[in-house]
Amino acid sequence: MNRLLALNGLAIVAVVAHHAVDYSRIAMVWWADRYRPVSVPNYDQLDSLFFGSLMVVSKLTAFAVPAFLFVSGVFATFMLRGGSDSAWKRVWSRLQRLLIPYGIWQVLYAIFRSVDPDNLSGELTWRQFARDVVMGGRFWYVRFLCLMYLLSPILIGMAKRRARLLLAGSAVLTASVIGAHYLRLAMLLSGADTALADFLITMPFGSLLRYSFYFVVGLVCGLRLSTTAEWTHKHRWHLLGATVLLAALAFFEAQIVYQSTEWYEWRISHMNIPSVLYAASFISCFLGFSEVRMPGLSHLSQVGKASLGIYLMHRFVLEFAARALQKFAPWALAYLFGFYSLLVVSSVVLPYLLMRVTAKSPARRLYLWLFG
Repeated sequence: MNRLLALNGLAIVAVVAHHAVDYSRIAMVWWADRYRPVSVPNYDQLDSLFFGSLMVVSKLTAFAVPAFLFVSGVFATFMLRGGSDSAWKRVWSRLQRLLIPYGIWQVLYAIFRSVDPDNLSGELTWRQFARDVVMGGRFWYVRFLCLMYLLSPILIGMAKRRARLLLAGSAVLTASVIGAHYLRLAMLLSGADTALADFLITMPFGSLLRYSFYFVVGLVCGLRLSTTAEWTHKHRWHLLGATVLLAALAFFEAQIVYQSTEWYEWRISHMNIPSVLYAASFISCFLGFSEVRMPGLSHLSQVGKASLGIYLMHRFVLEFAARALQKFAPWALAYLFGFYSLLVVSSVVLPYLLMRVTAKSPARRLYLWLFG
């Protein structure tokens, strides 16, 4: 259990690290005139060692969302033990703990964008707000997880009786999205119109196709914990080697594709073959070394318990911290590694501390509404 919570904690840190890359890129391109005698946009730092390290981070964090969903799938097997009637009640209870914070933070984010038109996401219309609530917007993961929980009583029945068929079906869904990305790559290389591939990549409810596989794997493994633990432990060294190799492949593939097509999104995308295999290998490897005592594992477990609240708040902290430095301490942007590190640390630590303070204050009755 602690190992799964630690994996959850590592995943939320990876999510923050991945999103902080965007703000570092903004500082390098659009805020360069705040700490250098240049005009903006300025792209001369995009060939720097630091920017290359950001691209490495983008690839290394590919395990984050798959890990979240894998852990959620495992925990769903615990939640759904018992009769079907009680299972649906537990699902509804879990949905409440997700949807209420989801709705509150959607409203708070909309207010933020409305009162501050200079925010980095632009102005917000009512149509955009309604679409964000339905489709998730920046909080798409919560909406997607709710959908998975709604389907979980059905999926867990299939996981018990036809696990291989369920795994194969969900793998095909993920493979279809990966195929759409490679289709667009082929179109770019051949000079063809990419409209069809663009539609396939951005189609509504695409997250169901992209990520349902990992939740399903969590369900299947959660029903077979001892078998999973034995297999990952037995192959842990092979998994470690595969994880390192696939991470390198994901990075070098991204560089080759970018140099050939200038498709920047491929450099940070996780919907390609090496990244998907890396994510699966990383999760398995982390579980395989469960007997190894890692420094800070208990702290990661605590962060893992607070992962939903950190996820809901970290975008606010990232933007406030980045813009505060840009406005009041522009000299700090020149130290890009320090700027990036500060964004990551503050966006994990500050939400976590706020949750701890709320839990121990008179406002603790609001904790479940705000943070799940």
